[in-house]
Amino acid sequence: MFSVFSRRASGMATSTSASLRAFTSCTTSSAVGRSFLANNSTSPLTSITSLIRPNTSILSQYPSLQYSQPPSQLTTVRHATKKAGGSSNNGRDSAGRRLGIKVWPGTVAKPGNIIVRQRGKKFLAGQGVGMGNDHTLFAIGAGVVRMTRSPKNKKRNVVHVVAEGEAVEEMRL
Repeated sequence: MFSVFSRRASGMATSTSASLRAFTSCTTSSAVGRSFLANNSTSPLTSITSLIRPNTSILSQYPSLQYSQPPSQLTTVRHATKKAGGSSNNGRDSAGRRLGIKVWPGTVAKPGNIIVRQRGKKFLAGQGVGMGNDHTLFAIGAGVVRMTRSPKNKKRNVVHVVAEGEAVEEMRL
């Protein structure tokens, strides 16, 4: 028996097969459409193509074979589920650099201890103190941290690490 769902029947074109799919939903669900296909004496392909092309005499006899609206013309509208949020250009910041005095005056420092982390030369290196590439002051030897004012610039402090009991020598810049 001929199956309406077969798309291989004698190499039909794509538009014909698409029309066949739309047509099969009508013909297979109605008993009138099945009886028409069974009782027609011509070949099944001829009877199907005659039903695909609107034939007013056949459509008037079988009202259940009317075309329905294709699904491509139906549209759906999606609505927002969340309120739209604004954007900002200022939403980022960097962490603090943890600058400042790490070993305070009067405290014992071991060799290699970082005494001051700074940007620029706010504090100057004195006796027993070295300066790194980023102006970090560190202890060269063990001793007590002392700070004095710079003789040239009273805003700058000079950091010294001296052994206990020693006096800080006056620094000439």
